[in-house]
Amino acid sequence: MSDEEKRKINPNATIQIDLDQVQLVDPNAPQASVPPPLPAAPVTPSVAPPEPQSPTRTIAYVAMIVAVVAVAIAAGLAVGRRVGGTEPAPSASVASPLATPVPTAAASAPAASSAGQTLTLPTVEMK
Repeated sequence: MSDEEKRKINPNATIQIDLDQVQLVDPNAPQASVPPPLPAAPVTPSVAPPEPQSPTRTIAYVAMIVAVVAVAIAAGLAVGRRVGGTEPAPSASVASPLATPVPTAAASAPAASSAGQTLTLPTVEMK
């Protein structure tokens, strides 16, 4: 079929149905005055209800949760102390070589503090 032979469809067209000409009832369907019987329920083995949880077991679970939370808090505080610097400074003999002040060519630079762990650098002005 060519495009010329095809019928053009009007997008605004409507369909009108005369309800007197439509059969709304199926004449071959059985007359259902009594609903059909339901299918038989499958036989399930009787299952005993689950036993209630003992109070001892509940107390044990609560104690385990409290212990885990306490260990997590302690570990977090320990890591926070190390990272935050509130842990006492290591002695000078244990200090890393990077922590010791390195002599520089700047003669006007102030000397390191007497604590040995603090290095004071001169102020640099940017223009």
